[in-house]
Amino acid sequence: MRKTLYNLEMCRYIWLIGSIIGTLLHISSSLYLAFIFLSLVIFINSQVRLKILKNRLFLISIFLEVLLVLYLQSLTGGYIYIILFTTITDSVLRLKDEVYLIFVLIASTLLYSLYPVYSLEWIIIILLFYLITYLLLRQLRQELDARMDTEVLYDQIRKYNYELEATRARLLSYTKQVENVAQLEERNRISRELHDSIGHDLTGILLQVDASIQLLPIDGEKGMEILNSAYDNINKSIENVRQTAGKLRPTTFQSHMTTLKELIEKFERDTGVNVEFLTKGTPYQLYPSIELVIYKNIREALTNSVRHGYAKNIHIQLIYSSQDMQIIIEDDGLGSTHIQKGFGLSGMEERLEIVEGSITYAGDKGFRIHMKIPKREVM
Repeated sequence: MRKTLYNLEMCRYIWLIGSIIGTLLHISSSLYLAFIFLSLVIFINSQVRLKILKNRLFLISIFLEVLLVLYLQSLTGGYIYIILFTTITDSVLRLKDEVYLIFVLIASTLLYSLYPVYSLEWIIIILLFYLITYLLLRQLRQELDARMDTEVLYDQIRKYNYELEATRARLLSYTKQVENVAQLEERNRISRELHDSIGHDLTGILLQVDASIQLLPIDGEKGMEILNSAYDNINKSIENVRQTAGKLRPTTFQSHMTTLKELIEKFERDTGVNVEFLTKGTPYQLYPSIELVIYKNIREALTNSVRHGYAKNIHIQLIYSSQDMQIIIEDDGLGSTHIQKGFGLSGMEERLEIVEGSITYAGDKGFRIHMKIPKREVM
């Protein structure tokens, strides 16, 4: 497109300068001074219009140029009318609604200038060339507008991408804050439960033991009764401690593992594809946000293996280490040497970025996805 505009600008200067020089060679010396002065005015007006003028001043410059060309053509004859091709070029590339009016005005000026000098055949040829030039310029203007719209759209998309990155960073920050708040609330709940139940029970037992110590020398039967009651309360407190400890166990992770197994079993039933699911290392509890990312990414990978790779066997590994958690998904499908990211892979990357994870993939032998998520064990 830049080359086209450069060539068009060269043609513009050729039309402008060539018409002046060509006319200068065919006029008498007595008209030199007036012709050169008015030609210089036309040239300066053309350059100022091209570089500076806009809107109404641009239109005034166009009309001034048409009048000057009309006057010089009537004064000298020659080829000065060719300047009107630069006029229509500037008009089409810069104007919108007024371009049709300028087209008719220049066509009328050409007809008026050529009629006394040229034969009808030449007039028709020049007007036809003028019409073709106008149509080509209109086509070029449409392509320029389309390219400009594309560039504006690209700038908007780039701006939205920047905003999306900022929003994603804020979302990650908010996610961490929510998890910290949830962890703090859970600790407060456990603290209240320990205080309200176990603490109360132990205080009551302490008072009973104290009372039994004081009563045993005086009333052994009554003291033993209170001591037996304290014994029963100790058993109840032990059971209460067991229940509280049970609430602290990472049942969420077990539920998540069960959900993954249910997902795989349903996938095998629906597709007939064999899926092998293994875990290595010692599993630990994960935050719900991380569990959700793992679930959605494994589901997406399973779907892609069948939809795009036509795989018959899929192997999934969950590897737990002291640094991170890794998910490896391999299939025996078609694979791809030129991987193009679609919504599936892009969505997997975006979900992993939220939890500070990463993903790599390869398609040389089947398709292989390797995900890593830094260890953030729930305490």
